[in-house]
Amino acid sequence: ECNCHNKAEDCYYNQSIADQKRSMDIHGQYIGGGVCLNCTQHTTGINCEMCADGYFRPHKVRFRKYHSNILPIACSDLIFFSTFAIEGTWPGQCHCREGYAGEKCDRCAFGYRGYPNCL
Repeated sequence: ECNCHNKAEDCYYNQSIADQKRSMDIHGQYIGGGVCLNCTQHTTGINCEMCADGYFRPHKVRFRKYHSNILPIACSDLIFFSTFAIEGTWPGQCHCREGYAGEKCDRCAFGYRGYPNCL
């Protein structure tokens, strides 16, 4: 039986995935080669265990098997964003370009003016 965390209804077996121990079985062990198809609730990955592009799981929020706890990215388009934590930050945190500040990089940093150009 495939383990798709109730985020997909179909799966297939892949011997290469099984040999690499990359698929989790329904008991949480990396045994088997089940690969989930058409993950839902903004998930992706072999077992629908990761957030899809444009989404993140908030810091210290555990993955839920039956409910989605994945949120859309809410950063300004004037920044870069990482789904995965960079040292000293957490997933979902906006990383502002020079001259920008704020939780969503939606204002100018100290010493800059004229948002959205922030000179």
